[in-house]
Amino acid sequence: MNKYFPLIGIVALAGIGALMTQNYLSDPLATERVQLARDLKQIPKEEPLPEPEEPPYQEWHDAIMSRSAVWDALIAPPPPPPPPPPVVPKCPDIYELLDGVRPTKTQMGKKKIKLVTPDNAKGSFVAVGDKVKGCTLESFDRKQATFSYQCPPPSDERQEAVLNIE
Repeated sequence: MNKYFPLIGIVALAGIGALMTQNYLSDPLATERVQLARDLKQIPKEEPLPEPEEPPYQEWHDAIMSRSAVWDALIAPPPPPPPPPPVVPKCPDIYELLDGVRPTKTQMGKKKIKLVTPDNAKGSFVAVGDKVKGCTLESFDRKQATFSYQCPPPSDERQEAVLNIE
């Protein structure tokens, strides 16, 4: 059986060679190549293109500009936004206004008390009803001093603070 293998291989190679030779000699696209060459010979080599005439730009421009509705808005613009609400000033905290103010034990009867402020380290006498840093001294006694602050309009809020005497 082994002696037939080389013979089968030689026959197979001869068959493949015969098929390759037949395909080379009988080209299936040869007729199409001939037809294509004939069609290409019929096409003229150079065909001049006609000059296109210039479009009537000025006429179009005049026609567009003569219509005023062209430039009108297609959609009406939105109305302007409403004005923002007025800013109400915030009333400051009375304790922040009186920061650094210290009532002392030094008093002149029931009418004046000595207050030490950051501006005046030695202190000065203030009567009931006088203003200290925008706050009004309402009353005082041996243990405490009472201040009030009237917020500016529109809030008209009234604040009170009690500072202990040191």
